[in-house]
Amino acid sequence: MAVVAVAVTVVYMLWLCWDELRSEVSKLIVQACEEFGFFKVINHGIPHDVITRMEQQGYEFFAKPESVKQQVGPANPYGYGSKNIGLKGDIGEVEYLILQTNPLSIDHKSKTIFSSK
Repeated sequence: MAVVAVAVTVVYMLWLCWDELRSEVSKLIVQACEEFGFFKVINHGIPHDVITRMEQQGYEFFAKPESVKQQVGPANPYGYGSKNIGLKGDIGEVEYLILQTNPLSIDHKSKTIFSSK
């Protein structure tokens, strides 16, 4: 078995110089997505407790029955979706939830589903 090391692109958010670096950071994110499919953002200024709550709500959302998740609506552009994936016989399914980051724009249905138990 061969072990391959892959360097993950790390995007360092330097808010003091954001205007000057925005174009460069955007290109770095696009390149990371094209080459690896993901990237890591550090120094983003989001408090750890907010990240923890978001992760917990994500776990809770994806544990809900399919019929409940479908209530969020199709990802157009925001919402829930799932699709079958796989190449060369390795078949699976991926689920995704695309959210608006502006709290004032979050759909009422999404709030209802996330707050329901």
